[in-house]
Amino acid sequence: MHSTRDLQAETLPHIQSLLRPGGQLLLLELTHQSKWIDLIFGITQGWWRFSDEHLRPHHPIISASTWQSILLKSGFAQAEFVSPDQKIGSALFQQSIIIAQNTKKASNISENWLIFTDSHPEKDHLPRSLQEQLSKNYGSCTIIYQGQNSTQLSQFEYGLNAHQPEQLKAWFGENPSPHNIIYLLNADHQEQPESILLNRCHYLLNLLQAIQKTPNSPKLFLVTQGGQPFELKQPTFITQSPLWALGRVISLENPELWGGMIDLDPSADITQNIADLLLGLTHAIGEDHLLFPQWPSPSGASSPIGISTEKTIDYSSGSDLFNHRRYWSSRFGPSWSFG
Repeated sequence: MHSTRDLQAETLPHIQSLLRPGGQLLLLELTHQSKWIDLIFGITQGWWRFSDEHLRPHHPIISASTWQSILLKSGFAQAEFVSPDQKIGSALFQQSIIIAQNTKKASNISENWLIFTDSHPEKDHLPRSLQEQLSKNYGSCTIIYQGQNSTQLSQFEYGLNAHQPEQLKAWFGENPSPHNIIYLLNADHQEQPESILLNRCHYLLNLLQAIQKTPNSPKLFLVTQGGQPFELKQPTFITQSPLWALGRVISLENPELWGGMIDLDPSADITQNIADLLLGLTHAIGEDHLLFPQWPSPSGASSPIGISTEKTIDYSSGSDLFNHRRYWSSRFGPSWSFG
């Protein structure tokens, strides 16, 4: 990692985002500056790539004690190192083993939630089951169903016509602004795929325009069911997959509103999907493109896969480590994830 541009501002935050809460980092790094190593690697461009001159003013290599210090300052709970002692000497042994543990606290999702869905309240029980879990364990939760007119179905359930942006704007103007919004798509739509897709895109854009004018910027989570084709026996739902493209645009153009995208397995039962969704909402800060396929794992639970959009290998952006993590997670389940 010494060949990356900025250890504290870029590299360590990316590495920490790859670790689960309480996960451990095992690092083998050069920690002794040596002229003969400079003669070998000093002619390469990457050796002098560093720009964090406050930390590394003249050389890319820092001591093990400095590594320990910046790991703790970057939010790691613990950091220790093992370096060559005086008897062995550092002339031949230039490296140290550095061990750090990520903080055990996961992201806090105990806030005001809003579920916006095109599901029918009597046919699809996932929105209400999710509302029950969020209200019970993480704060208040309201559901807005897609309907023809603006109506209040119960204390925490409403019906709005998302084709009419003024209804959405009026609702957000009359009710407390939510901290988080889940745009939850129904998995049962099989007829008239073109019109359903257009409606869903229209609903999402109208919702985005409405929340852009709220006083506090809520985080928007896009949740599909079978929107990604990873190891699914049935084809991906064409009424959901294009919304991932819209989600990627939103993440780039409106990062202050972006929470993440989560794809659930349509063949899983409600209990499993609720557990997966809550896990995804908790870890969306580190990985905002999550897929929950249905496969056996050592723990018997679903194992999420992060879907990287990076095409280049760059340790400073974490994409190379990201791809290794995705591979081992997909092959052997969560116990093989980093940390």
